[in-house]
Amino acid sequence: VAMDMSRVAKRNGAKKVFVVYRKREEEMSANIKEVEDAKLDGVEFLFQTNIIKILGESSVKGIEVVKTDFVQKDSEFESYFENVEGSNYVINCDYVLVAIGSHADSFVENLGLTKNKQGKIMIDLTGKTSDDMIYSGGDIAGTKGTVAWASRAGRNAAYSIIKSFEE
Repeated sequence: VAMDMSRVAKRNGAKKVFVVYRKREEEMSANIKEVEDAKLDGVEFLFQTNIIKILGESSVKGIEVVKTDFVQKDSEFESYFENVEGSNYVINCDYVLVAIGSHADSFVENLGLTKNKQGKIMIDLTGKTSDDMIYSGGDIAGTKGTVAWASRAGRNAAYSIIKSFEE
């Protein structure tokens, strides 16, 4: 979904599009061809980088990010990425599209979006949530749980966002 959203944004006139990913490139769950195609479209990748904060009050002004380091524990099955203290920097931007998976994490929980009885984010036909500035789709919004449906939801949300700024 992240590859689709980033490519649609770039193809529809975004000057710069970044995919921020906290792990290394080889650990991305995205298909290698999708990543390569996104790069060919001009999407820039920031690997081993984590978003700390979205900046701006009534609209997005930028994001604060931090570099991450891979940490391997004694056991071969225990590893993780941790933020590198003091490596924070700001990227100026107008929009943030978030692809987070099927389960809400603390980032999503803190947004205060309306959810249904199953705990999924409620959306309208365009993917808009209870906050006019936030769109959603895929598993987290309770739509069909396939990659194809999630990809389409991401694409629909990207088109809806673009359309909302044309009006």
